[in-house]
Amino acid sequence: MFNTKYKQMKKIKYLRFILLFSVAATLVSCEEFLEPTLDGKGTYDEEFVWDNPSFARGPLYYAYIGIPTSFRTVEYNYTDVATDNAVSNNVSSNMRNFGLGLLSASNNTMDRWNDYYTYIRSLNIFMENGLSPVGDEDTEHDVMYYTDSTENAKAFKQYKGEAYFLRAWYHWSLLKLYGAKVGGVSLGIPVVKSLLTEDEAFELSRNTYAETVWAIAADCDTAINYLQDSYYGDDIVIGETHYGAPTTHAARSLKAMAYVFATSPAYTDGTIPIDSAAHYLYLALKAYDGVMNANPLPTRDFVNTTNKDAIWRSHFATNYFGNELQNYPPAYRGSGETNPSHDLVKCFPLSDGYPYEDHSQQVLDILSQYSPYQFSDPRLKSSIMYDGTILNGNVALGLDNYLVDTYVGGEESREANPIQGTKTGYYLKKFYNGINTELYPTQKNGSTVYYTAISLTNLYLFFAEALNEIEATPNSVSVYGVSAKDVLGKIRGRVGFKGLLNPSDTQDHYMIEVANSGKDAFRDLIRNERRIELCFEDTRFWDLRRWGMDVNTTVHGIKISLDENSSNGKVYEEFEVEKRAFAADNLPIPYSEINLMPNLIQNEGWE
Repeated sequence: MFNTKYKQMKKIKYLRFILLFSVAATLVSCEEFLEPTLDGKGTYDEEFVWDNPSFARGPLYYAYIGIPTSFRTVEYNYTDVATDNAVSNNVSSNMRNFGLGLLSASNNTMDRWNDYYTYIRSLNIFMENGLSPVGDEDTEHDVMYYTDSTENAKAFKQYKGEAYFLRAWYHWSLLKLYGAKVGGVSLGIPVVKSLLTEDEAFELSRNTYAETVWAIAADCDTAINYLQDSYYGDDIVIGETHYGAPTTHAARSLKAMAYVFATSPAYTDGTIPIDSAAHYLYLALKAYDGVMNANPLPTRDFVNTTNKDAIWRSHFATNYFGNELQNYPPAYRGSGETNPSHDLVKCFPLSDGYPYEDHSQQVLDILSQYSPYQFSDPRLKSSIMYDGTILNGNVALGLDNYLVDTYVGGEESREANPIQGTKTGYYLKKFYNGINTELYPTQKNGSTVYYTAISLTNLYLFFAEALNEIEATPNSVSVYGVSAKDVLGKIRGRVGFKGLLNPSDTQDHYMIEVANSGKDAFRDLIRNERRIELCFEDTRFWDLRRWGMDVNTTVHGIKISLDENSSNGKVYEEFEVEKRAFAADNLPIPYSEINLMPNLIQNEGWE
């Protein structure tokens, strides 16, 4: 559906004028925006545009361009490669260089200031012109999307909900990028909810962090009143072809996430209490998932469009084999670009739920006879390729079971592949289409992978985090009927932990022990679970910053050498791969905007 409407939208030639240099230029009045050229060619006047339903929808559908269609959100790279979760073996990757400190206020690969404010302006144009029903005496234009009055009324309701949600989404996206404490004051970004004159645009200043969150919440509340809970059937306006548009659940979730950030250590100033974050998370979860309990969540996947974990999933899918071509090992005809770190791998517990080092000496003696990955948490096996990983399928080498060898001199080692070989000893496996995917000699057995913008897993992890801060202990039952331990149990419960020596014991003893140890220990466990569950989903980069944690860490890999004298025939040595070198914890507002707008305050560390 969106493909067709996007093609229609492209006909609106006047949209080229919004691709201007700065926010000051893009937030001005629309009077000249639709004015025809002197020779009458190249643009359309307002009357023609707003009388034509395909063109009138254009500014709304234009705003969908900025919604990611892949977890590789920055120039086809994962933001994790600029964290302690991974590195990139692509020396020309801007995201890699970003993490190495090659960043300034005038050279920021993550900068989206102009893009997102351009989308906001397009939405404001639509709200002031495209939401004017025929016969509305208070508006200048009479817009008719469908000749049938009932369908037309539904269209106005749906489009209004979409417009308010998307405006909230882009303000939220800007807040994540540029919100920061400056001189001890929590600052957000300029909130723009109307078309501005040029003078008004140049005089913009930053709203406080809390004011920005309240503005986002207000738009979400409006969107909830107009959006659908889901899209199904063949209705021309709200049928399943509208899949990918926001829902009421997406709007409630977005509001809750904004409150979570506002109450996080790096941004909170006490204006918004953490109880508010818990409250809005509860409302979002209750509406979407029903009764609060400790039952395990359903298994996640990124292929099935009906998977419940996806509260809001992109309408578009990553193209067939896209992830494999970029990240499969080179011997498997991939580029091996994203290399998970050993630091991330160490965060995964063993299959009994305990960290490796927390086991008794008896168990450690037994484990030493096997590969350290032999009894790992199943989530490691589904997310990361390590030495000894088996890929099933009839691959180029003619093997039914292809073994990934990353030990020194192995088929996928750096020594065997100096350019595309792994720098850390690991390759990325998450988001792959299927275990039987082939890239050579022909590409087959692939499937589409959908970008999940808002997931149930993320919301429950946020909820566990909030409850742990609010309640006396992780075991304390909140007013919502569950404890922080109960909520985290919904995440860990679906893993299927079981005792190494007694497989019939399926209780999560480690989580119970940590919960009994107090809030601080449980907070660390929640953060570790976020790192595991949401790796490569564009969350670690922001979590480190909102928690106020050190972003300039050293990233490690694992060197594996063959040694017939060792207990399992190999020796494992951790080594340093690279160091992060950010000038500041926050990101800079573009230098060009600071120069143009005298009231705009730059974030600390980028003057």
